[in-house]
Amino acid sequence: MYAGLAMRSFRQFITELLDKPLPWKWVRQDPRTVWTARFTTPKGFIYDVDFDYFTDPQDQRSIELVFSINERLTPTEVWVELGFDTPESIHKAMAKPCGITKTGDELFVFATVVQIVKDFFTQDVPKWHYLSFSAAEPSRKRLYDRFAQMIERSLPTGYEINTTEDDRSPERYYRICKKDGPDF
Repeated sequence: MYAGLAMRSFRQFITELLDKPLPWKWVRQDPRTVWTARFTTPKGFIYDVDFDYFTDPQDQRSIELVFSINERLTPTEVWVELGFDTPESIHKAMAKPCGITKTGDELFVFATVVQIVKDFFTQDVPKWHYLSFSAAEPSRKRLYDRFAQMIERSLPTGYEINTTEDDRSPERYYRICKKDGPDF
């Protein structure tokens, strides 16, 4: 029917989407506390990607990766289009800061976050022991497993992602660290 055009599989289509990050920018670069990048999805949601510095119980300086909708900056009409008609309903939806948002933008979000993580590794940041992120819901765990694979493929040589689960918690933890040493 269409000579010379090959039909792409759904998997190829998804892979292509995941290779196309949205435009983004660093909006905060404080090496003592947090680095933040920001981007806007095609539906108008404004996301913040935070690299929060902390000291863990073993006294290791580490970073937690958190990305979520910036409720304060996302325009009200974007929320209304998704079915949230009052500030209270918006706040209730965002009460769980890293919960599943059901915006339909996850492919754009993950592609962009991977690009931001790659860029973070090129920055001159203070030493840290590991960078971590986590997932609790079963569907989110599957999505984050894929996300972790994407990040691992883009890490500089000598880095890896370790995955662990805690019997006392529903969460799965992901840690990016050096293969042969404790500090970056």
